Parts: sequence; C-alpha cells; structure tokens
Amino acid sequence: MSIDHSHSSPYKVTTLIRQIHLPRVERMNLRTTMQRFGPISDQDVTDGLIEAHRSAFLGSISGPTREYIYEALRSQTVTVLRGIGLLDDELPMTPSEDAGFPPLVTNNLHLAVCAVVAEPASYDVEQSGRLIHHLVAQRGQEHTLTGRGGAPLGQHNDLAALNDTPEALIITGLRAGDPPVPTLVAGLEAALRLLSPRERQALEQPDWDIAMPYAYEEAARAAGQEVTRNVPLVQRLPDGRRRIRAAFYGDRTRPLSRQAEAVTRKLRTALDNVAEPVALYPGDVVVIPNRSATHGRGQVPSRHTGTDRWLLRTSVFPEHTFRRLRPLMNTSRVIDTRRYFEGQKP
Repeated sequence: MSIDHSHSSPYKVTTLIRQIHLPRVERMNLRTTMQRFGPISDQDVTDGLIEAHRSAFLGSISGPTREYIYEALRSQTVTVLRGIGLLDDELPMTPSEDAGFPPLVTNNLHLAVCAVVAEPASYDVEQSGRLIHHLVAQRGQEHTLTGRGGAPLGQHNDLAALNDTPEALIITGLRAGDPPVPTLVAGLEAALRLLSPRERQALEQPDWDIAMPYAYEEAARAAGQEVTRNVPLVQRLPDGRRRIRAAFYGDRTRPLSRQAEAVTRKLRTALDNVAEPVALYPGDVVVIPNRSATHGRGQVPSRHTGTDRWLLRTSVFPEHTFRRLRPLMNTSRVIDTRRYFEGQKP
C-alpha cells in the first residue's frame, strides 16, 4: 500500500488502515498547546499530567475530527495520524545505548494520543521500567527479537501470553530510518477469511502454549508462569467479536498437536498475506488495536550514526483493567511485574 502524504483529503481508508491528515490549523493548535508542557521524561508522568494531555489534545481539534478519530477507534481499524507529533525543534541523534534517551517535547503529544485512546501503562521489566518505550536497534542487540533489537519480527500481538493484554499500542515516529522500515499490520478478520471453516474452528480450541516475552521470563519463572498453557489462538468475545492471541517469532507460540501445527502455518501465512505496511515518518502516530490486529517488522538496519530508525511506543489498557492493576503501579504508571505474576497464581 502506498503512503499518502497529500492533503487534498483529510482521510484515507483501506480495508484495515485509516489515515487522517488533520487540517493545518488544528495541527498548529496541537503544536502550540503541547509545546507549553516543555520537554518531559517518564519520571515526569503523573495521572494529573496524563489527564492534562488528554484535555489539551481534545481541546485543540474540532468536533468533526474528534468524532472521526473516535469512530475509527470504535471500528478497530489501524488509525494513522499523519504529521502531528514531532514537536522538538531539534531532535537529538538517535541513541544507540539504553541510557541515552533524553526528555522530549514530542513525548507530550505521544502521551496525549495514548490518553485519548485508553489508559497508558507499562511493565517494569521492559526498557528499564519506562512508560514510553524507545524502539531503536541498540548497539549489541541488533539481532535480538525485542523492541531494542533489529531482527525481523513475525506477526504478533503484544503480551499475548499475559491475561491482561493491552487494548492498543500507540507508536510515534521520530525517525523512519534509511531506508524506512515500515511496521507491518494485519487484521485478524481479513486473515480468517482466507481459512476454511474447519481451520477457523480449530483456532478456537485450547491447543497452544504461549511463552512469555523474553523480557518477562525471569519474573514469570519466579512465579512458575513462564508459559500460558492450553489456550486458543482465536477467542470469541461475549459481544461476538474475535480476538487473536499469538506471537509468531522465536519459539513463543507452541502448537500441542499435529492439527494445531498445521493450522498455525495456515494462520501465519494468512496474516502475512493480508499484512499492510505503515511507514512512520517524523510526527506520524499510529494506533494499532492489539486484540483484533497483529503487527511485525522486517530487518531494521543499524549504523549507529545518529540517524537510525527511532519510534516511541506505549501500551494502553481498558479503564477496568487499569483500575484493577493501578495498586501495582508506581506514580509513573509502571507495573511491578513480579507482584503482577504473584497475583496471577491460582
């Protein structure tokens, strides 16, 4: 799919992706409003700041734009807000070390979009306990299967092994890289249409184990929960919609029968066939529904010259999940992962 940077129409819609170009006056309103907060880091985040971000964002755009964004979110499509988020007049060089992420003005806009979608939160075992994750192929980790790595990642939804998966992921582009490396997004329903009724039914059987993400293994092992056992890859929700729960990279998703192994291959192929590229250029923000869509990436080149691909990512959770997990969080909305797993014991 080609990336539309024209402004002749404010909206561009494909089967899965809605691209929104805000009117120039609204983009300028957002820029002025968010820059008043100044550069911020994770340590500056409080519930009050998150609410201020949300109010500032909604107050800077028109009623029709607000409704269109909310309608896109309700429809569970991937929503791309083009060119709204890069607020730093001079963006620092892309860091190649974990300790090199500076406070940014753009963090305000990133968190504002998070707050409009749902409740931003994170787990402390990822990215040194940051709420905002920096997706950069860091020095020495170029071949790892994580957000800090550069190896290709197969289609997956985030934290598939956890009982409390995010509602959505918000990713903001700071640098696209050279050449740009798109995020590959795939819709569950589009993929299922490529499978037979029998294969779709097989995906709803509890015939898989899903291992915890690599960063979570130590905390999960201490609680005896390295693997979530006997789960389906596709679950039918009470409202009739379906959600996917899979991580097709490394050895994270493990079929328990020959039938499950065969249908796993079919689903992986279907997701790859319907996947659409979303290249995030400076200031672009994408909202990926984490339960009805998957995402992946190709190889991320890393030269460590300060111009490598650099994205911001934060997970958001439904309000009822956030309220239940809030006692496990610090003031910056980061969850104590060991305590979380202790609470999950039967």
